[in-house]
Amino acid sequence: MRIVARGGAEFDDNAPPTLLDAWLKAAAETRGNRRELKPGNYYQGCIFAWNAYREAKAISSIKFDARKGLHKITE
Repeated sequence: MRIVARGGAEFDDNAPPTLLDAWLKAAAETRGNRRELKPGNYYQGCIFAWNAYREAKAISSIKFDARKGLHKITE
């Protein structure tokens, strides 16, 4: 999603690309300061945001816990 690379949807704090951009930046900035996310967590977070984007749903946070099962990709 190119929109994530541009910081998300302008003026829409609950848009999936906006939240995904902020979540990935926060994860990169806090690396080493607290427990690092595993690759499965990044995958889960990205797929969760992608599915919400494809379904045109607003979200309030990124769900990334891989222990609860993997999200299916919405086509």
